[in-house]
Formats: sequence, structure tokens, C-alpha cells
Amino acid sequence: MINFRFNSILLLGDSHCLRRLFQIIQRKPNIDNFDIVSVGDNGIGFCGREFDEVYLKRINDECKKRNIILYIQRGNHDDPKIWTEQNYKFSNLFLVKDYTPAIFPNKKTALLVGGGISIDRSARREGLDYWSDEITIYIKQNKHYNYLFAHDCPNYFNNSTESLWSSPYQSFLRDDPDLFEDALNQRNVLGQIVKDIECKWCFSGHFHNNLKEEKNGIKYQCLNIEELFIFDSNIF
Repeated sequence: MINFRFNSILLLGDSHCLRRLFQIIQRKPNIDNFDIVSVGDNGIGFCGREFDEVYLKRINDECKKRNIILYIQRGNHDDPKIWTEQNYKFSNLFLVKDYTPAIFPNKKTALLVGGGISIDRSARREGLDYWSDEITIYIKQNKHYNYLFAHDCPNYFNNSTESLWSSPYQSFLRDDPDLFEDALNQRNVLGQIVKDIECKWCFSGHFHNNLKEEKNGIKYQCLNIEELFIFDSNIF
């Protein structure tokens, strides 16, 4: 369980690199004293464990200096085993496992769920910059939450699987015959999670844009690359 210190937190979009995440925490103005949720894709695992450990420690040290608590979800461009097999312990930085609940001081709640599909996986190398267990494993939820903070989003928003056919990435669908079905199943899992928890808001990264939409009574907001968004649970 995450207990946020304040009713307002920062949500952070994909950085794709731990070095870049370090620079954001070190240099961005006006982020002191915030709890920050990184919604995934920080490239954890891409450069090896020694690199990860050095930069995670550096990031933690910067968080301590600025009174930041940083919660990092896994994206599809992160090695899932670091969340399940490593036991990193830091004072101000936490790797958040899938299906971790969170609560704000005003008693509103969120569920944090990582994972996604790399649409360019056919051009990547298993175990180096791609991991076949990157998907979100569905676990039925029996509690309701106000918000879902995820890396991916439900399939019924306009960045749905069908949109891949008209996107610049359609060549990957031709090169990878299982990609469409796997991506659809992944996003349907997120849709089922939203249905289970009956949340009204869903926030994610993954799609590298500032999309805002509402469908099926659910409001969705996508965070762009390195976007910092002030999320106030008293408003949302």
C-alpha cells in the first residue's frame, strides 16, 4: 500500500532512460516536496544491473535532497524481473509492483498497474532490450478504486489496436504476425481491470502524446514523453 503524503502528486511520462530520469529529478524546477509516480518506460534493465544500481542510487539521493518520494512503475521498456526478483531498498525511491493500491489523505484511492506490449519487439533482442513477459498479467480485482495509474490503457480509447494499421508503425504488424492479437489482449486486460475496479479516471504513458478522452463513462489522460502533470485528487 502506498500512502501519498499529500492530495496532490506529480505523474511523470516515459523517460526511456535512467540517466534521463536522474536529470529530470535533479534539474526540473518546482518538483520539490512532491510524491511522483513514474508511469513506466525508464529503460530499467537496458544497460545492465550495475548501471541500474548506480543510477537508482543517484536518483534516490537527489530525491532525498528535494524531499521527493518517487514511485516507479514498470513499462514495456523495463525488465519485469527487476520488479519481481530484485530487492532494491531505497529511502525515497520505490519500484512499484503491479496491482499496488494507493491512498491519498482525503481517502481517495488508486490502483497502480504496469506492463504493455512493445510494438517494435521484432526489431529488439530478447533479454537485452525486450522481455517476453512484458505484458500485464490479469488478476481479478475485488475492490473499487477512484483512479487507475497504468503504463498502458484500455483498448476503447482512440489509440486502440486498430489504430496501428493506419499508424507509422503498421510495418511491425506485417513483420510480427502475433503482434496485433497480443496488443489487443494486453489492452483488453486493462479494460477488464477498469471494469473490475470501477474507476472514473485512467492515466497512462506509453503512447507519447497528450491525448484526453472520455468513453464508457471513463475519462482517460495520456502523459507525453517526460511530461510532468500535477494530479490533484481533490479535483479529479
